[in-house]
Amino acid sequence: MTRNLVNKASLEEPIILWSRTTCNAQEHSAHIGHSVVASSAEEAVARSDMIWSCLSDEEAVNQVFGILLEKDLRGKIFVECSTVTPEASNKLAAKVIAAGAEFVSMPVFGEPSMAAAGVLTCVPAGKVESVAKVKPYLIGVLGRAVIDFGGQEAGNASLLKVIGNVFIVNMIETLSEGHVLAEKTGLGVENLEKFLQVVFPAPYMIYSKRMRSGAYYKAEPIVNIAMAKNVASHVMDLARASGTNLPAYEAACKHMDAVQCHIGKAGDISGIYGALRMESGLAYENDEMFSSSSSKRWQTRAGNDQFSKEARVRGLKSRAAFKLLEINDKYKVFKAGQTVVDLGYAPGSWSQVAVDRTSPNGRVIGIDVIPAQPPKGVSTIQGNFLSHDVQEAVKDLLRESSKRRTMGNILEDSGYEQSGTHDKLEEVSLDQPEIEHEAQRSLEQYRSHAAKKNSDESEGRVVDIVLSDMSEPWEQTTGFWLKSLSNPYRRMMNTSGMNFRDHAGSMDLCNAALNFSYDTLRTGGHFVCKFYQGAEEKAFEARLKALFAKVHREKPESSRSESKEAYFVALRRKGDTRKEDVFNDT
Repeated sequence: MTRNLVNKASLEEPIILWSRTTCNAQEHSAHIGHSVVASSAEEAVARSDMIWSCLSDEEAVNQVFGILLEKDLRGKIFVECSTVTPEASNKLAAKVIAAGAEFVSMPVFGEPSMAAAGVLTCVPAGKVESVAKVKPYLIGVLGRAVIDFGGQEAGNASLLKVIGNVFIVNMIETLSEGHVLAEKTGLGVENLEKFLQVVFPAPYMIYSKRMRSGAYYKAEPIVNIAMAKNVASHVMDLARASGTNLPAYEAACKHMDAVQCHIGKAGDISGIYGALRMESGLAYENDEMFSSSSSKRWQTRAGNDQFSKEARVRGLKSRAAFKLLEINDKYKVFKAGQTVVDLGYAPGSWSQVAVDRTSPNGRVIGIDVIPAQPPKGVSTIQGNFLSHDVQEAVKDLLRESSKRRTMGNILEDSGYEQSGTHDKLEEVSLDQPEIEHEAQRSLEQYRSHAAKKNSDESEGRVVDIVLSDMSEPWEQTTGFWLKSLSNPYRRMMNTSGMNFRDHAGSMDLCNAALNFSYDTLRTGGHFVCKFYQGAEEKAFEARLKALFAKVHREKPESSRSESKEAYFVALRRKGDTRKEDVFNDT
């Protein structure tokens, strides 16, 4: 905005710049010319007749104006362009006017490239005469259009800005959904953009190009996600106060949360696309999509794959569900009422299988670093499973929920329900001593089972099955300027193509999952774990055999033949194995 004021407004005197970060103001002044830098906000206001302000948030606005209102403001006009609530705008207008100055609230619509080109849409509100003084600097200087709220209270312009944000965010949400659908169905984003160019030109094409090019995570943000979330909180406050339901906007807010979790506060609002990609089983980043023909090969393979087709028909999150279904058909891992922990659950196909196979009364908990919509019936914790704090949070959740289990569950789990025992005794023709002996033996078995269960629960071992379909993350190759991406476990992968690397990474995750299983898996519980084949697998298999009664290797039919992945199926955890006997070689 300041560059266009300097270049297009024919100012006689240099423009006076002030920023809370002085070096930024100095750098900007050198870049635009015909400007000087003030050492403080008070100095800038004292030397100016018309003061334009655009601050990061409402707190910054209140802080700066709190200082300025202590000074002599008579005869000056303030043009406030920050995004604040209508109430805050009205209160500020009243204070500035009471101090003898004029006040125009003027939020703008348009992303940074539009601001640089001087084609913003400006919404000035305030007294008619005050708005008239500002208008010469709008059309042809800062903007291409004016929505004139002259004669209306300042808060109305802010209200339009907040409501207008709903349209913009919903547009990005819709566009993101369209992009992901075009990718996954094989239409391709190139064909989608032909439609957008004809039917929905700017601003749809501006955001579409950011998504397609990867600028949504590679480039500087158009709208910082933290700022977008701040505006979103204003929108939801307005919606609640007015009794308005905004389901589409709420979905977008959820995806903004996912962007901030994945990228950090420096993420971009168009990262909603990345969040939707993750929900749909894709990576947040779309590097591979346009850098090579790999995506076309993937689409062709997926399109011809019977398991991918069947997964779509059944409403499963991914074809990986069939791997677990095959394992369960062979080893009967699941039964009703069990507690299951799914490590690395996203996008959620294994959790879907677990919910189905443990109903009724089953309990499924998923953990993943990727923010993803959990399948119906699954409780989830988002976090890095390798973090001690995350593992403790899972254990706390398990302990708390296990307290709500009734004695009836213990009887059902043991297989010694009273009615079943009586039926069994009635079917067998035995004399009285034999009947008493059989009843005594059944009672002793039940007591032994109950004792083991009580011992397990006292040690926090309340899980029946631990599933691990985790893979090691990609190394970081882009986005180094985002410090929040420094943790490699925020960039998930399938395989890198380097067998040793994939194997070593998978063994680390397998050992972490086994360590967790030792702490949480009850006696008789099962463990299913994916691994990439290599030299260390035999040592890991030995650890499994130390803890479980039976250990099997599986390569399900639904696992692609060219893949190095395989699965360990470890059945019936032993109850008397010491931890050092399991991990004595580590």
